Amino acid sequence: MAAMNIKARIKSKSLSATISGPDRSAASFVTRGEMIAAQSAQASRDQKFNDFVANGDRCRDAGSWGDAEYNYWRALQLYPFQPGYRVQYAHMLKERKKFGDAELHYRSALAMGFPLKEVQEHLSFSAARNGYTVGELPTANLAVQPMDAPPTVCDIDLLGYTLLHRPAINSDEALQFIRKCRTNREVAVSMMAGEQFTRANLPFFEILRK
Repeated sequence: MAAMNIKARIKSKSLSATISGPDRSAASFVTRGEMIAAQSAQASRDQKFNDFVANGDRCRDAGSWGDAEYNYWRALQLYPFQPGYRVQYAHMLKERKKFGDAELHYRSALAMGFPLKEVQEHLSFSAARNGYTVGELPTANLAVQPMDAPPTVCDIDLLGYTLLHRPAINSDEALQFIRKCRTNREVAVSMMAGEQFTRANLPFFEILRK
């Protein structure tokens, strides 16, 4: 799927304590859990979001996996922190044998607080098709600020843009980060430890050397 434009990406995927939805004024939140709850309330009142979801549900029930995938994806472009619909999106990816992407989005839904027991079988199946065995998965702690919350694909994408100046992180790279990092802070540290960070920020380091 095409990446969101950078302005929309920053507005809807903020890792700071502030987030704003499309065409809405910014509102401050303390924890990741509060941010998700506020965005869910916004999404429930957004007709465009609800239309995409309804279309996705209809296509899913009709067995039209590709059309369902597209509609859930469009809904998540508007409001990415929707764990239930991210699971539906992951289901469609799994049905279309996109197992790496499916694993990534199942893990993201868990990081947003989706119940493990409802998704573990699907996650394990997708990971196994990637040659990976899922270990113990802790319950996501959402009573923390976003940088200390478990990483989602949205967070990894934004951190990649912020730290590495990349428009998007490909799904294979994002999957490696989400498997090994417990928090967004660990993702950031991992990115900054790599050569990509040094190359992407050479002008800044040159200024520091002067």
